[in-house]
Amino acid sequence: GNVAFGIYDVFSGSGLASTSSFTITCERTLLIFERYLNFNMELSGNASTFREMSSGGHRLKYNLYANSNHTTPWGNGAYARAGALTFSLANLGPESVIYTVYGLVPGNQMVAAGVYGDTINVTVNF
Repeated sequence: GNVAFGIYDVFSGSGLASTSSFTITCERTLLIFERYLNFNMELSGNASTFREMSSGGHRLKYNLYANSNHTTPWGNGAYARAGALTFSLANLGPESVIYTVYGLVPGNQMVAAGVYGDTINVTVNF
């Protein structure tokens, strides 16, 4: 999904928050004994520092978090998030889990007007 922040006011000391979500779906295997599937998700980029959106040569700092109070950054390595899917014998179809991503653009950034964007890749390791 897209984390759309909307209009950033450079004169406001407040940050700009947004949320989005994405879904991970796994097809069921033929092994009826396999009931749990653990995985690790990594977002591209270094979560310990701010990410940057760009518009031409201009940059606007932001970060992505696993919680709504923006204290647990989401990224790679130590900042990856673990997850699990549980397959039940009653449901023979695929199983899915939805994750919410919380974005925050910090306040007090003097940037030029423009449309800023960035691309984040999600890697799921089973």
